[in-house]
Amino acid sequence: MGTTALIPKRGSQGSIASYQTDSSGNVTGLLAPSGTNAPLSRQSSIASLKLLPSPGSQALAGDITSGKVINSQLPAFAPFFGVKLIYQNYDTANTMDIDGVKVAPSVATAGAGSSANNSALTFSGFVTFAGSQSVSIPVAVTGVGGQVIPTEIVSDFIQITSLARTDTVGAPPLLRVATHFAPSANQTVHPSYNGTNYTNLNTLAANPKFNHGNNSFTGTLAALITSAQPTYDIYGGVQNPIGAIFYYSSGVQEIAAFGDSLIQGVGSSTSYAGWPEYLTWGSYSNSLNFVCANYGTSAQKTVDTLAVAKAVLSKYSPKYAVMKAWSPNDGNTQAIFDASWGYTLEFINYCLNLDIIPIVLTSGPATGYSWTLTKAQNVRVMALPASVIKVDVAAIINNSASDGTILPAYDSDGTHYNDAGYAAIADEVKTSIAY
Repeated sequence: MGTTALIPKRGSQGSIASYQTDSSGNVTGLLAPSGTNAPLSRQSSIASLKLLPSPGSQALAGDITSGKVINSQLPAFAPFFGVKLIYQNYDTANTMDIDGVKVAPSVATAGAGSSANNSALTFSGFVTFAGSQSVSIPVAVTGVGGQVIPTEIVSDFIQITSLARTDTVGAPPLLRVATHFAPSANQTVHPSYNGTNYTNLNTLAANPKFNHGNNSFTGTLAALITSAQPTYDIYGGVQNPIGAIFYYSSGVQEIAAFGDSLIQGVGSSTSYAGWPEYLTWGSYSNSLNFVCANYGTSAQKTVDTLAVAKAVLSKYSPKYAVMKAWSPNDGNTQAIFDASWGYTLEFINYCLNLDIIPIVLTSGPATGYSWTLTKAQNVRVMALPASVIKVDVAAIINNSASDGTILPAYDSDGTHYNDAGYAAIADEVKTSIAY
């Protein structure tokens, strides 16, 4: 037997998870780091979770008698051998009631904008949630900062093996998911996306057919079992599940990024492609093995960013989690900067208790906000201990020739960054992580 180095645990530990291989190099098992528990998430990735703009609200126009089926298509980062599905509820008044989910690998996507069946699918048995075929996702809550904090459910592990694409050789593997929502869920609010963003992010990926798609129809649970409904390609609309944790043979380092429009990517020409997307797409084409889940939401305050991070990280464990130490949405006084710092320290503590490596970003200049207070906050960030990865965004973005303004090459509107700015931040995040 041989072993192949996989993924370091937290930097101070220096432990290495590795694969057990046979004499030909074929993977035969997983070896945990000595003296550790090696969570399975360390060998998985959130390949398609939130590689899209943040969700809005769209009512699901289901049938009160038979419910609604949503047939979704999710792209993976590489060939996969298992998956967990992730659902979120953004409705603050109604639960999201699911009474059946089935999955299948798919070898082809529908044509652009087409609703034709992309393949004949054979769905597996029902997906379970804590051993049950049905699940009720609790109502969401409204955060202190005024934004909706979603509730999240992660399914049990599903063994499923991807199939090679036949429509575009080498394109990302696809997972088809058919979800039946109970009749009581006909008014449940689901995430919605703009189709333009699908198109632009697919272009940014520099790989054909890295697409999301979905189709919904009124039907009974029995229809879910027997129907081979079509999946729309590229177009926006209801999208469930919101993502998946895929299990790959090669080590992938997953990053969940939380924050405001500067995390979301407002200002870029590719419709909200922030640095998490640039890092992911660069990894896909260069085998750097970083996959980012972008939870950035425009207008979000740091207090709600912390709440979203806790809601998400309590359900699964990415290797890294990212947050900024202040947002322009918070305000512009010393007391506000101090409060944001407290939320940042709680974020760090929460991550470390879950064995997630925290990454904290400094803040660049923002029109109308005190650069003196921002710089003082950035000093706090860079003085954090070695257990926290620090990424000095301000050092990249600030225009030294006109201190307190964004470098013209990276500026979109005085507060947000352009494509080059977000790409530069992605590079800095990459080089700040020891891997």
